Amino acid sequence: MDFRTITRKCLETGQEFELKQTRFGELWFPDIKYCDEVLDRMEVEFKEEKRQAIKLQKRELADDWIQKNIPPIYKGEPDRSFPINWKAFDKALACNQSMLLIGKSRKGKTRTAMELIKREAYKGDYPEFKTAERLAGTLGEGMGKSRATHQRLIDHFIKVKTLVIDDLGKENITSRVQSDMFEIFNSRFEHEKLTIITTNWNGDELQARYPDEELAKPLIARFREFCKPITF
Repeated sequence: MDFRTITRKCLETGQEFELKQTRFGELWFPDIKYCDEVLDRMEVEFKEEKRQAIKLQKRELADDWIQKNIPPIYKGEPDRSFPINWKAFDKALACNQSMLLIGKSRKGKTRTAMELIKREAYKGDYPEFKTAERLAGTLGEGMGKSRATHQRLIDHFIKVKTLVIDDLGKENITSRVQSDMFEIFNSRFEHEKLTIITTNWNGDELQARYPDEELAKPLIARFREFCKPITF
Protein backbone atom coordinates (compact mmCIF):
# COMPACT_ATOMS: atom_id res chain seq x y z
CA MET A 1 0.00 0.00 0.00
CA ASP A 2 1.42 3.39 -1.04
CA PHE A 3 1.33 6.56 1.07
CA ARG A 4 2.11 10.16 0.23
CA THR A 5 1.88 13.69 1.59
CA ILE A 6 0.84 16.44 -0.80
CA THR A 7 0.30 20.17 -0.54
CA ARG A 8 -3.05 21.63 -1.55
CA LYS A 9 -4.76 24.99 -1.56
CA CYS A 10 -8.06 25.28 0.30
CA LEU A 11 -10.85 25.95 -2.19
CA GLU A 12 -12.42 28.50 0.16
CA THR A 13 -9.53 30.36 1.80
CA GLY A 14 -6.65 29.69 -0.64
CA GLN A 15 -4.56 28.62 2.36
CA GLU A 16 -2.07 25.83 1.71
CA PHE A 17 -2.29 22.67 3.81
CA GLU A 18 -0.66 19.26 3.89
CA LEU A 19 -2.74 16.20 3.11
CA LYS A 20 -1.68 12.62 3.84
CA GLN A 21 -3.16 10.14 1.38
CA THR A 22 -3.28 6.39 0.86
CA ARG A 23 -3.43 4.78 -2.56
CA PHE A 24 -6.21 2.33 -3.44
CA GLY A 25 -5.73 1.08 -6.98
CA GLU A 26 -5.51 4.18 -9.15
CA LEU A 27 -7.09 6.49 -6.57
CA TRP A 28 -5.67 8.42 -3.59
CA PHE A 29 -7.73 8.92 -0.44
CA PRO A 30 -8.87 11.06 1.26
CA ASP A 31 -9.50 13.61 -1.45
CA ILE A 32 -9.99 16.65 0.79
CA LYS A 33 -10.13 20.11 -0.76
CA TYR A 34 -10.56 22.27 2.34
CA CYS A 35 -8.20 23.18 5.17
CA ASP A 36 -8.82 22.14 8.79
CA GLU A 37 -10.14 25.58 9.73
CA VAL A 38 -12.89 25.38 7.10
CA LEU A 39 -13.67 21.74 7.89
CA ASP A 40 -14.04 22.54 11.60
CA ARG A 41 -16.44 25.37 10.78
CA MET A 42 -18.42 23.13 8.44
CA GLU A 43 -18.75 20.53 11.21
CA VAL A 44 -20.03 23.16 13.66
CA GLU A 45 -22.52 24.44 11.08
CA PHE A 46 -23.69 20.90 10.31
CA LYS A 47 -24.28 20.17 14.00
CA GLU A 48 -26.20 23.44 14.42
CA GLU A 49 -28.34 22.73 11.35
CA LYS A 50 -29.10 19.27 12.73
CA ARG A 51 -29.97 20.75 16.15
CA GLN A 52 -32.30 23.31 14.56
CA ALA A 53 -33.94 20.61 12.42
CA ILE A 54 -34.62 18.49 15.52
CA LYS A 55 -35.94 21.55 17.36
CA LEU A 56 -38.27 22.36 14.46
CA GLN A 57 -39.46 18.76 14.27
CA LYS A 58 -40.21 18.71 18.02
CA ARG A 59 -42.16 21.95 17.71
CA GLU A 60 -44.16 20.64 14.75
CA LEU A 61 -44.98 17.47 16.69
CA ALA A 62 -46.01 19.56 19.71
CA ASP A 63 -48.16 21.84 17.53
CA ASP A 64 -49.90 18.79 16.09
CA TRP A 65 -50.47 17.29 19.55
CA ILE A 66 -51.83 20.59 20.89
CA GLN A 67 -54.24 20.89 17.96
CA LYS A 68 -55.62 17.43 18.76
CA ASN A 69 -55.69 17.60 22.55
CA ILE A 70 -56.14 21.20 23.74
CA PRO A 71 -59.60 22.84 23.62
CA PRO A 72 -59.80 25.58 20.95
CA ILE A 73 -60.10 28.50 23.40
CA TYR A 74 -56.72 27.60 24.93
CA LYS A 75 -54.70 26.91 21.77
CA GLY A 76 -53.46 30.40 20.95
CA GLU A 77 -51.37 32.85 22.94
CA PRO A 78 -53.06 33.94 26.19
CA ASP A 79 -55.25 37.04 25.79
CA ARG A 80 -54.11 39.41 28.55
CA SER A 81 -57.34 41.39 28.28
CA PHE A 82 -59.21 38.40 29.67
CA PRO A 83 -60.17 39.08 33.32
CA ILE A 84 -58.24 36.41 35.25
CA ASN A 85 -55.50 36.54 37.88
CA TRP A 86 -52.53 37.10 35.58
CA LYS A 87 -50.13 37.53 38.50
CA ALA A 88 -50.89 33.97 39.64
CA PHE A 89 -50.74 32.80 35.99
CA ASP A 90 -47.21 34.19 35.58
CA LYS A 91 -46.13 32.73 38.91
CA ALA A 92 -47.28 29.28 37.82
CA LEU A 93 -45.57 29.51 34.43
CA ALA A 94 -42.31 30.41 36.18
CA CYS A 95 -42.57 27.29 38.37
CA ASN A 96 -41.02 23.97 37.35
CA GLN A 97 -42.26 21.80 40.21
CA SER A 98 -45.52 20.14 41.17
CA MET A 99 -48.12 22.74 42.06
CA LEU A 100 -51.59 23.21 43.46
CA LEU A 101 -53.61 25.96 41.73
CA ILE A 102 -56.22 27.10 44.26
CA GLY A 103 -59.09 29.55 43.88
CA LYS A 104 -62.68 30.20 42.96
CA SER A 105 -64.10 29.45 39.52
CA ARG A 106 -63.28 31.68 36.53
CA LYS A 107 -60.06 33.05 38.02
CA GLY A 108 -57.81 31.33 35.47
CA LYS A 109 -56.81 28.02 37.05
CA THR A 110 -57.78 25.81 34.09
CA ARG A 111 -56.41 28.31 31.57
CA THR A 112 -53.12 28.27 33.48
CA ALA A 113 -53.10 24.47 33.56
CA MET A 114 -53.60 24.37 29.79
CA GLU A 115 -50.69 26.76 29.28
CA LEU A 116 -48.52 24.55 31.49
CA ILE A 117 -49.55 21.54 29.40
CA LYS A 118 -48.52 23.39 26.25
CA ARG A 119 -45.19 24.31 27.86
CA GLU A 120 -44.45 20.66 28.61
CA ALA A 121 -45.53 19.59 25.12
CA TYR A 122 -42.96 21.94 23.58
CA LYS A 123 -40.34 20.27 25.78
CA GLY A 124 -41.25 16.96 24.15
CA ASP A 125 -43.46 15.69 26.98
CA TYR A 126 -47.17 15.16 26.33
CA PRO A 127 -48.99 15.37 29.68
CA GLU A 128 -51.93 13.25 30.76
CA PHE A 129 -54.87 15.59 31.48
CA LYS A 130 -58.10 14.63 33.22
CA THR A 131 -60.74 16.30 35.30
CA ALA A 132 -60.89 14.81 38.79
CA GLU A 133 -64.36 13.49 37.96
CA ARG A 134 -63.07 11.64 34.89
CA LEU A 135 -60.08 10.30 36.83
CA ALA A 136 -62.40 8.98 39.55
CA GLY A 137 -64.69 7.48 36.90
CA THR A 138 -61.80 5.78 35.12
CA LEU A 139 -60.51 4.30 38.37
CA GLY A 140 -64.01 3.18 39.31
CA GLU A 141 -64.48 1.43 35.97
CA GLY A 142 -61.10 -0.24 36.41
CA MET A 143 -62.32 -1.89 39.59
CA GLY A 144 -64.84 -3.84 37.55
CA LYS A 145 -62.05 -5.51 35.60
CA SER A 146 -59.32 -7.90 36.66
CA ARG A 147 -56.97 -7.00 39.48
CA ALA A 148 -54.03 -6.93 37.05
CA THR A 149 -55.90 -4.58 34.67
CA HIS A 150 -56.87 -2.32 37.55
CA GLN A 151 -53.27 -2.18 38.78
CA ARG A 152 -51.97 -1.40 35.28
CA LEU A 153 -54.38 1.54 35.20
CA ILE A 154 -53.05 2.87 38.51
CA ASP A 155 -49.46 2.32 37.35
CA HIS A 156 -50.16 4.31 34.19
CA PHE A 157 -51.18 7.38 36.18
CA ILE A 158 -48.22 6.91 38.50
CA LYS A 159 -45.63 6.61 35.74
CA VAL A 160 -46.78 9.22 33.21
CA LYS A 161 -44.18 12.00 33.19
CA THR A 162 -46.64 14.85 33.75
CA LEU A 163 -50.13 14.49 35.21
CA VAL A 164 -52.62 17.37 35.24
CA ILE A 165 -55.85 17.01 37.25
CA ASP A 166 -58.53 19.70 36.99
CA ASP A 167 -61.15 20.51 39.65
CA LEU A 168 -59.96 18.20 42.39
CA GLY A 169 -62.66 17.91 45.06
CA LYS A 170 -65.63 18.09 42.68
CA GLU A 171 -65.61 14.37 42.00
CA ASN A 172 -68.02 11.95 43.66
CA ILE A 173 -65.94 9.00 44.82
CA THR A 174 -66.02 5.94 47.02
CA SER A 175 -63.45 5.25 49.71
CA ARG A 176 -61.84 2.66 47.42
CA VAL A 177 -61.38 5.15 44.56
CA GLN A 178 -60.04 7.63 47.10
CA SER A 179 -57.50 4.97 48.11
CA ASP A 180 -56.44 4.60 44.46
CA MET A 181 -56.03 8.36 44.11
CA PHE A 182 -53.90 8.47 47.26
CA GLU A 183 -51.68 5.71 45.85
CA ILE A 184 -51.29 7.61 42.58
CA PHE A 185 -50.50 11.01 44.10
CA ASN A 186 -48.31 9.62 46.87
CA SER A 187 -46.19 7.57 44.45
CA ARG A 188 -45.86 10.47 42.03
CA PHE A 189 -44.67 12.84 44.75
CA GLU A 190 -42.20 10.30 46.12
CA HIS A 191 -40.71 9.83 42.64
CA GLU A 192 -40.75 13.59 41.89
CA LYS A 193 -43.13 13.28 38.95
CA LEU A 194 -44.52 16.63 37.81
CA THR A 195 -48.11 16.86 39.04
CA ILE A 196 -50.36 19.89 38.49
CA ILE A 197 -53.70 20.10 40.28
CA THR A 198 -56.44 22.72 40.19
CA THR A 199 -59.04 22.99 42.94
CA ASN A 200 -61.58 25.41 44.38
CA TRP A 201 -60.70 24.51 47.96
CA ASN A 202 -57.80 24.98 50.33
CA GLY A 203 -56.36 22.00 52.22
CA ASP A 204 -58.83 21.76 55.11
CA GLU A 205 -61.84 22.37 52.86
CA LEU A 206 -60.57 19.82 50.35
CA GLN A 207 -60.02 17.25 53.08
CA ALA A 208 -63.64 17.61 54.20
CA ARG A 209 -64.89 16.66 50.73
CA TYR A 210 -63.59 13.09 50.88
CA PRO A 211 -65.48 10.16 52.43
CA ASP A 212 -62.47 8.66 54.26
CA GLU A 213 -61.14 11.41 56.51
CA GLU A 214 -58.24 9.29 57.81
CA LEU A 215 -57.03 8.74 54.24
CA ALA A 216 -57.70 12.35 53.25
CA LYS A 217 -55.42 13.72 55.98
CA PRO A 218 -52.16 12.17 54.64
CA LEU A 219 -53.20 13.04 51.08
CA ILE A 220 -53.56 16.73 51.97
CA ALA A 221 -50.29 16.49 53.89
CA ARG A 222 -48.61 15.22 50.69
CA PHE A 223 -50.03 18.16 48.73
CA ARG A 224 -48.63 20.59 51.29
CA GLU A 225 -45.25 18.86 51.31
CA PHE A 226 -44.68 18.39 47.59
CA CYS A 227 -46.85 20.97 45.77
CA LYS A 228 -46.22 24.68 45.48
CA PRO A 229 -49.55 26.40 46.33
CA ILE A 230 -50.53 29.21 43.95
CA THR A 231 -53.66 31.15 44.88
CA PHE A 232 -55.92 32.63 42.19
